Amino acid sequence: MRYIDEIEILGKCSDGMSPAEVYKCQLKNTVCYLKKIDDMFSETTYSVKREAEMMMWLSNKLKVPDVIEYGTQGHSEYVIMSALKGRHIDDLVSEPIEYIECLAKALRQLQVIDINTCPFSSKIDFRLKELKYLLDNEMADVDVSHWEDTTEFDNPTELFNWLCENKPQEELCLSHGDISANFFVSADGIYFYDLARCGVADKWLDIAFCVRNIREYYPGSDYEKFFFNMLGLEPDYKKINYYILLDEMF
Repeated sequence: MRYIDEIEILGKCSDGMSPAEVYKCQLKNTVCYLKKIDDMFSETTYSVKREAEMMMWLSNKLKVPDVIEYGTQGHSEYVIMSALKGRHIDDLVSEPIEYIECLAKALRQLQVIDINTCPFSSKIDFRLKELKYLLDNEMADVDVSHWEDTTEFDNPTELFNWLCENKPQEELCLSHGDISANFFVSADGIYFYDLARCGVADKWLDIAFCVRNIREYYPGSDYEKFFFNMLGLEPDYKKINYYILLDEMF
């Protein structure tokens, strides 16, 4: 018997921006999590199968959930994974120095990993191909009313065409793909989760999402400068703007 047939669902976790559903569960008296998604997303970075295989590849490289089981059930992909411990990164927003230090530490841990055997790409060409598939099949969750105030485009087609015509040169590393709110901080390190978009990509993708959060949480402050001092980098605002715009489409 598969574990998927044995788990007891304790409750549904709060909905995020993803079309996936996440449930807190119990399996053999141990708390775990079930994540599932319609298999029409199997060729995208929403794929739960992709996420499970990414977590297994990362299991001896970073602190990530243990994959208990993954597979298909009906027309859905699913993964059952272990619970994580620690303090959620968003709980540190009231402590800006510690918050930004943790962002920088998380980025460094990701970016030093050898990508030669990484099983997945999240490069621009792949993401744009994915986006076209989602748009063509009316599967993209694009709500223009939620776009950043600084976004200069009026509709998804206009923005998609601009993204295709203005692709930056990529500086490849391991990218989380949605780093800014998807890890826990514990005394023994950083625990990463929500890894479906993890893969080989431009290092500025994750940096851009961190910058967006810092601007939102600490407007008009010097914390963005502090963040780049922590990274030892000069900001590339052209790339940062590109990846923030790309994320408007997901």
